[in-house]
Amino acid sequence: MMTMYAVMAQSWNFIGGLAGYPSFANGGVFRAGGIYRSGSAKSRAPMLLTWGCAGLAATLFAAFIGGAILHLRGHYFAIASLIIAEMLREVVNVMPDLTGGGKGMNLPNAGHVGRSAITVLFLLHACPGRISTATAIVVRRSKLGFGLRCIQQNESAADILGVNAYAYKTAAFCLSAVFVSIAGAIYASWVHYIDPTDVF
Repeated sequence: MMTMYAVMAQSWNFIGGLAGYPSFANGGVFRAGGIYRSGSAKSRAPMLLTWGCAGLAATLFAAFIGGAILHLRGHYFAIASLIIAEMLREVVNVMPDLTGGGKGMNLPNAGHVGRSAITVLFLLHACPGRISTATAIVVRRSKLGFGLRCIQQNESAADILGVNAYAYKTAAFCLSAVFVSIAGAIYASWVHYIDPTDVF
């Protein structure tokens, strides 16, 4: 749980910390994009493949939805991101064939769940934690990080100085989605049962 929340915090840091955009969408992406994408694989696909698909699906979703809400600022963006999280909950509830709907769904057991399996899942959760932290360090020292900090301080001034605010915010939004979605997929493989009441 500690490593999972570390990934979630570091993922939020891309859009909330560097860019200064208070996003509530990460929880929805973690739950719907990660858990339900992993669960919909019906366990016939290898776990690593479903985790990668979860990250890819979340990135594409963030790039798509970013076009609709990233022109908003401040409280307006926060409200729009909260609406996205609630929208994802409703989508999950009305698609029982894919997500189990309100009743939830069982996921296939990854194998013997014992002390060794828990250790493996801890190490697997630690991997996106380390990668997201390393990515955050690289981004902070890069041109992207500089642009995001400019946006955080004064977006209008950053636009005037030639910072492509929309592209930078979209990149940060996608980075915030990919790691948290993979963490959600790993979480789904750990608990083996997911339902909207628990995950939302």
